[in-house]
Amino acid sequence: MTAQPHVRTPLASSSLTRGELLALTVPGVVLLWLVVTRTLASYVGTVDPEAALFLQPSEPNALVVHAEAELLRLLGVSTSGGPADSDPVDVVDGEGFSENRLGSISRLAKQALTHGFEANKSGSAGEEQRVRGPALTDTQLAPIRQFAIRSLQSRPVNADAMSLMARLADARGQTGQTAQLMETALRLSVRESYAAYWLFEKRLSAGDIAGALKYADILLRTRATSMGFVAPKLAKLAQSSENRAQLTALLATDPPWRKTFLVRLMALITDARTPLFQFLELKKTGAPPTHAELAIYLNFLAGKKFHDLAYYTWLQFQPTEMLGKLKPVKNGSFEQAPDGGPFDWTITSRSGVRASITPHPTKPGLNVLAIQFRANRAYEPSVRQTLLLPPGSYQLTGQFASSLLGPRGLVWRVTCLNGTTLTTTDVMRGAAPGWNPFSANFVVPQKDCRVQHLSVALDDSRATERFISGAIRFDDLSIERNRSAALGQP
Repeated sequence: MTAQPHVRTPLASSSLTRGELLALTVPGVVLLWLVVTRTLASYVGTVDPEAALFLQPSEPNALVVHAEAELLRLLGVSTSGGPADSDPVDVVDGEGFSENRLGSISRLAKQALTHGFEANKSGSAGEEQRVRGPALTDTQLAPIRQFAIRSLQSRPVNADAMSLMARLADARGQTGQTAQLMETALRLSVRESYAAYWLFEKRLSAGDIAGALKYADILLRTRATSMGFVAPKLAKLAQSSENRAQLTALLATDPPWRKTFLVRLMALITDARTPLFQFLELKKTGAPPTHAELAIYLNFLAGKKFHDLAYYTWLQFQPTEMLGKLKPVKNGSFEQAPDGGPFDWTITSRSGVRASITPHPTKPGLNVLAIQFRANRAYEPSVRQTLLLPPGSYQLTGQFASSLLGPRGLVWRVTCLNGTTLTTTDVMRGAAPGWNPFSANFVVPQKDCRVQHLSVALDDSRATERFISGAIRFDDLSIERNRSAALGQP
């Protein structure tokens, strides 16, 4: 067969006419310009509003930031340095604004315009006084208002622009219009914090406690940093028997800020019983105080040396079936996890020593206190319980099992709050694997010993020996009144 010669088919011309190139290039240039002027302008709008407005004169974020910067200039407020600039950066909200913008510009404008606060250093903790900037005229406010209007025209759902309009209306004394604009801003973005705070304060001053608490809840859920402004006002509600019930109703919903508020409450009250009243009302709801919340209050009272009030409070929240079984040493067999308060075990591990409640080595389902030392310097274990024993004669008893190595050992002590030692057990050390009893007698004096501490400590007799290793376990700690002794006598 004769091979056919390969014939090359001419290709169609790949060149484009000038008109076709122009038709492809112009849309590309337009698209690139739109990307630069809109996307880039939006990106830098809150950082460099002037550059953003140069690229896109209607960029809504930049218009708001520019308006607030102009407001700052009129008010004579500096944005360089100061506490507001050092505030931590928060998460970005739904409008694309980050909390650092509120820290550097918006928050300063808001505070200086109408509703900023500073601590009243001559008053008690939690007191506040208004800080108002210089009065601004309608002529001065008009350009700022135009920036806000242009931002809303570009983005009608701009909550920050709506809030700025509301603040300008507030500056002009238009209270009714201000409230409507604030409500609108908050509907546009639940994270519009200034609107929420303004409405909270307005409802509060009008005596509408339920309405005020609604906005307080919104504010505290969306801006954790607002707790410093809101907590003092909620604390005043907690101290009012007339208003406490409405605050209780909100706290009973168990909002995420509840524990933080209850911690702040300790520093804001003028009556140490206020948290107790609040807790007793919460006890009647479906969300009673947690162990952690009670522990915060009980430790606060103990720190203030209000031990009787602390103990009374602690009793109010003990299960009814346990009240008849209470002993001087709570949880002496370590069967329950400590509740975190001073009248249960406070157990803290330290460097070189670990203290914890662990399963009983031979009795399933039961627990013991275990203290484990590493072959290291002998640091004091931290195991303590606060007692309120009345004057009289007592006996401390318990059991231990030891595998400690070294010349030092452990003792149990009962001391008065002022540091006076009432008793110290014999030293427990060495290889004593079986359960061994220990005991010590002591007398609580009539005076200067209303509160006592039961604690475990290193033996002082060999204080120069710094190393210890091994473990020791304790169980069945108890303090019983010694009826045979002369009560209160030396």
